[in-house]
Amino acid sequence: MQLHNNYSEFSLWFTVDHLSKYLAMRLTLDLETELPEQYRLVNFCIYIAPQPSQLVVLSGNQSLQQVNEKFWKVNKPLEMYYSWKKS
Repeated sequence: MQLHNNYSEFSLWFTVDHLSKYLAMRLTLDLETELPEQYRLVNFCIYIAPQPSQLVVLSGNQSLQQVNEKFWKVNKPLEMYYSWKKS
């Protein structure tokens, strides 16, 4: 599987849970198949790296504005990462 940088714009009122739902839908479309049950919505960890080599797991109810204010102290777009949660 080849990894790509994917840049999207979202309202600051979106939550981390909204991003998880978006990722599940986006991956379903990109893979042209429905994701297996174990990889659906709640099985994503969303991270932010406030410092190089420092990943912080974000809570699902945090808004992007809260993430920006708490972790992202620079005037540039948020850079977020995701991975599957282990069951």
